Amino acid sequence: MKILITICSLLLALILSSPSFSEWTKVAKIDDGTVYYVDFESIKKQGGHSYFWALSDSPEACMHGHLSGKTHKKVDCMLMRYQDLSFKNYKQSMGLGSEDRQNNYSPKNQEWEYPQPNSSSEAILKAVCSEM
Repeated sequence: MKILITICSLLLALILSSPSFSEWTKVAKIDDGTVYYVDFESIKKQGGHSYFWALSDSPEACMHGHLSGKTHKKVDCMLMRYQDLSFKNYKQSMGLGSEDRQNNYSPKNQEWEYPQPNSSSEAILKAVCSEM
């Protein structure tokens, strides 16, 4: 019985910590109607950087048929720069449904990027860094 309880507890912990069950907070909306969200509960600090999940949700599907995508980001709030560590794409809104694994990727050599003024990237960085 203890083994069954332990297994159920571990499975529940894995499911609840997954980015698909996140609490998304809207941080930006651009002219084409795409809305950007951050999961503030996912923010983890390590080695002077912060790591978190962001979500983009579009009103129309892209050429691959995706309506939404989740990005795992690394942020340097001191220099206001970021790296995209991995991307997960979804055919449904708000990161729901199954992942489109063919179009997911993790860049090999992530370069630091600086957000353009008044961009969704700048809004995401400002929102995350203000929580630090």
